[in-house]
Amino acid sequence: MAVLDGLYPPRTAEAWDAVGTVCGDPDQPVRRILLAVDPTSTTVDEAEEWDADLLFTHHPLFLRPVHSVAATTFKGALVHRLIRAGCALHTAHTNADAAPDGVAEGLARAVGLTDLEPLVPAPSPALDKVVVFVPADSTEKVVDALASAGAGSLGEYTRCAWTTTGEGSFVPGQGARPAIGGRGSLTRVTEDRVEMVLPRSARGRVLAALREAHPYEEPAFDVLELAGTPSGTGTGRVGRTPPGTTLGSFARTVAATLPPTPQGVRVA
Repeated sequence: MAVLDGLYPPRTAEAWDAVGTVCGDPDQPVRRILLAVDPTSTTVDEAEEWDADLLFTHHPLFLRPVHSVAATTFKGALVHRLIRAGCALHTAHTNADAAPDGVAEGLARAVGLTDLEPLVPAPSPALDKVVVFVPADSTEKVVDALASAGAGSLGEYTRCAWTTTGEGSFVPGQGARPAIGGRGSLTRVTEDRVEMVLPRSARGRVLAALREAHPYEEPAFDVLELAGTPSGTGTGRVGRTPPGTTLGSFARTVAATLPPTPQGVRVA
């Protein structure tokens, strides 16, 4: 499930869609996976005969809220059959359409398009940047703590941080308990400015980790909300045809590439 959700994140599905695991035990070993477009009686027959551990479909079995999976209903009966057979059911629908290397990109490449971009790009996940000022001898400890809490991940890289050194100054009040310097006296300290990017959803735990790891009673930090940028995920794909392609030749390529259907290929 983690692999499938990594390829096709459920959060990228359309709001009306219903994706993810329909039935199955996450601790069950998976040796044989049957892929299908629809979870129909025929595909469940095949999953049973083939001794599949997982039926992975594109279209959902349940698209609207469900209050019963009684075997007296058609869809409920399929769920009961799958459970008795020890076969899980998982769906990736519009999240598989939108994903990089997903359904839309596969179709676009199959008909010869290049330089692909989403037709309707989805925004990238919301990001923050935390900027904190740390005495130089505590920088590594604070960076480690922020990274463990979820900051500093960029693609395949982790613990990403930018650091520069300067001088900080402060005067502790009479009620303060300064880690460096004394009450009422101007204190100057060589400090590192540390910047790390984090998912906005991780802001709370990252700031808690910062306060826990930082040696100061009152650490100085900023949290900046980063502007959203288009991602490689989104609805549909637009791309370029090979040089010299006409509408007619493109239509013939599409017809030759895709499985035949009663409608055929309609071109305008």
